[in-house]
Parts: sequence; C-alpha cells; structure tokens
Amino acid sequence: MVDVRSGRLASHVKVETVSDRAGPSLSVDAIDDWLENDLIQRGILGSTMPVQQTDMLSESSSSVSSRKTTKQRSKRDGSSTKDIVTKRQRNTDAARRSRLRKALKLQSLENEVSELKAENITLAGQVSSLEARQAEFASREQTLKTRIQELESQLQGAQARLIQAQYNTI
Repeated sequence: MVDVRSGRLASHVKVETVSDRAGPSLSVDAIDDWLENDLIQRGILGSTMPVQQTDMLSESSSSVSSRKTTKQRSKRDGSSTKDIVTKRQRNTDAARRSRLRKALKLQSLENEVSELKAENITLAGQVSSLEARQAEFASREQTLKTRIQELESQLQGAQARLIQAQYNTI
C-alpha cells in the first residue's frame, strides 16, 4: 500500500478524518482538495483540468450548491445541520478512501506490469537461447545423417567387393 503523505509503500495506511486530528480544524473540502492535489502531483491520479481551475471551481460552485442543498435537505427532512455535516463528513471520508483504494490498485497493477515485462524479457532471452541450441542440433543432425549415408555407401561397396572376391574364388 502507499502512504499518501510520504509516497512510500507501507504495510498499512490509516485514513484520518478531520475529527481524528488535534489542532486547528480544516474544512472537509480543503482536506479533500489537498489529498487529490497530492495524489495528482505524485502521478497516482490523473488530472482532467489544471489544479488552479479545479480549486476555483470547487470553492465557488461547491459552497453555493452545498448551501442550497443543505437548506433544501433541512426543509425536506427536518434534519439538523449537525446531522448533515456528519453525513457529508462520512461521505467525504468514504470518497477519500475510495480514491486511495483506486490509487493503490492502480499502483499495484503498474507494479505487476513492470514485473511481467521483466519476466517477458527473461523468457525472451531463454527462447533465443533455446532456438540457437535447436539450430545447432539440427545442423549436427544433418551432419550425422550425411556421415551415415557415406558409411552405408562404403558398407555396400565393401559387401559388393566381398561377394565378388568369394565368387572369383569359386
């Protein structure tokens, strides 16, 4: 797994929520944007638009839409603001974990690709070596077949001379 903060492989990764941190509290959107930008900078996630434009759009449109959505939900459901904030926090945390899992899966697949490429290079070398040996054996086989034909020809000649010698002695 990848530790998002250090970019190193780790045996486990704990995803912190805003409520887990001590010190000054950060907005959910700010943490979410930081995580996304960090993953983009590390090359783990791809960016569909420049980071500055993303930040400007998320600040303006998300604040307006979240206020409208919050008011609409409060009126419809009769939910308290605290419940909505908690629900949004859980949703944001789940989205962050999902992106992290996706990034980890992508990195795992990239590692597997590099391992398979290395194995492919090794196997290609072995194939070349075996093909060279096969060509060598085929050449040797042809040489031996030629030698066998020569020896069979000599044997037939010797047998013919032997038969001729026996016939002449009779």
